[in-house]
Amino acid sequence: MVEYVLVIFMYAGMLSQSDSVAMNNVSGFQTKQLCEEAGKQTVSEFKISHYFGFKGGKFVCVRTK
Repeated sequence: MVEYVLVIFMYAGMLSQSDSVAMNNVSGFQTKQLCEEAGKQTVSEFKISHYFGFKGGKFVCVRTK
């Protein structure tokens, strides 16, 4: 069976409350489409969170099986 892992990279720049970078992964997606939808939603919600400053994120879906 094919499975995908979502790898997420988030960053908050100089004008945010504090500079920070985070990287994480979420496994168990059965299709690439579901994985990409989760990545897009996560990055979108992070960018509009209530903190001020420059924030962004990137993601990639990796096939594991």
